[in-house]
Amino acid sequence: MRELLQRVIALSAVLTGAVVAGINVMNDTPWPLALTRAAIALGIVLFAGTVIGFVLMRTALRRHYEAWLIQSRRPRAGAGR
Repeated sequence: MRELLQRVIALSAVLTGAVVAGINVMNDTPWPLALTRAAIALGIVLFAGTVIGFVLMRTALRRHYEAWLIQSRRPRAGAGR
């Protein structure tokens, strides 16, 4: 799941950077400014995606731990003898 999330984040960041660069080029923005804006957009999407990924992984790990905790508290057959 982590690899899928990383791929989606990377793909959306590259797509966002390309869209921003394309919009800036269509508006006759100078190349250095267009590339700078595209790089900033790419960085913002990567940062936001990384934060969201950490939150999702934390939630998944917490649910896994809670399920394990419930299983470990169950009485086992023959444990009280």
